Amino acid sequence: MVSQTYSRTLKALKLSEHEAVAAVSVSEFLDLTVPGRAFLPKAQNEPLIQRLVEEMHELHDLIQRDLTGQKLKNARGPLADYILRDWLSEPDQGPSPGVMGPFIVVTPTLLEFVEEEAGDLGIRAGQKFIIEDGESRGESFLWLLEQPGMPEELIERMLGKEITMVIHHGVSVEMAGKWFADINGRGVKVNANLIVSRDFTDPFGDIARTVFPALHAPLEEKGRQVKASGPEIFTALQARLAVTAMTLGPSAIGYGAGRIPDDGVDFERLELATEEWFGYVFKTLGVAAFKNKDKVLRSVPVLAAIGAVGRPYYDGDEKTRRAAQRIIKDSTINWDARDHWGGICGKVNPNTGKFAVGSAKEYGKAAFNALTDPNSYGYEKIRTKGK
Repeated sequence: MVSQTYSRTLKALKLSEHEAVAAVSVSEFLDLTVPGRAFLPKAQNEPLIQRLVEEMHELHDLIQRDLTGQKLKNARGPLADYILRDWLSEPDQGPSPGVMGPFIVVTPTLLEFVEEEAGDLGIRAGQKFIIEDGESRGESFLWLLEQPGMPEELIERMLGKEITMVIHHGVSVEMAGKWFADINGRGVKVNANLIVSRDFTDPFGDIARTVFPALHAPLEEKGRQVKASGPEIFTALQARLAVTAMTLGPSAIGYGAGRIPDDGVDFERLELATEEWFGYVFKTLGVAAFKNKDKVLRSVPVLAAIGAVGRPYYDGDEKTRRAAQRIIKDSTINWDARDHWGGICGKVNPNTGKFAVGSAKEYGKAAFNALTDPNSYGYEKIRTKGK
């Protein structure tokens, strides 16, 4: 018989005296854990949850960041979209393109296995866990539940889907803090370029990986940046931004490695447009110029701006396409990485006197304006011979 000390049990595999692993549904996970939103200063919690928050706020402070700012924005935006689009998808054949990593939860209480042959881990009445890893995903589940108009079938599918839950129990506050640091700090984070390169469900990235190598501009798909000694001309992330700019203009830079909205995009047309436009660009300027450290063409702001200049190849007419071509073959544009590009795609380092390219988000629009708008700050500036 199960001891009356426990109100419920979980089927779990004992890993050690303080670790176990269980498969639970999303519904069970939400019932067993205190959500990150409960620890916010103005949270309106029910009495039981508030009692647990007061008891375990010290532990939570050691193992989690507050569910605010970028963390909250991600949970209710890209992460929730990923759950709907990929994790809950049901392809006709093969596995879902989405995967959910293990959730790690912790409690200072030492739990016991009861009826060990059956693998039952006893959970005391009112027992809830603090989420050690996966708090943002938990918030995504809750946020999706709150959205009006969500199909009931989709909600039921999400709540019934199983996840893996690793349980740390009988762990002191200090040890839980160390384990949190170990879990989140010992590995090397996967770089954004590698993530983009491996996402076969991203149509913008797929076009970049198909078209650029065919135009004799191979892509770096693993490292953070192109190696000087290698044959690669761009990273997959850079090429993807250039492709995206052909539909969204210079604002595409803001998406970085994030998911890009694809509503209404004709990807067959975009692939053809990318091939035609960058084929013209590379023929006019030379592929090698985009890897030349003495040219601004190697900078992401300029590459994305050139992609945006070519937007008429996607949704324009012959007249606007010819106008785009005239910009690229404008011989008065000085592509040398020197001070005449300062404030447009980078700046001169005052210590070394060398030109350093800047971030795409900071300079993307400025680079586009300098190429296209005669009234902009940089239009005449880049059309000089520089110093």
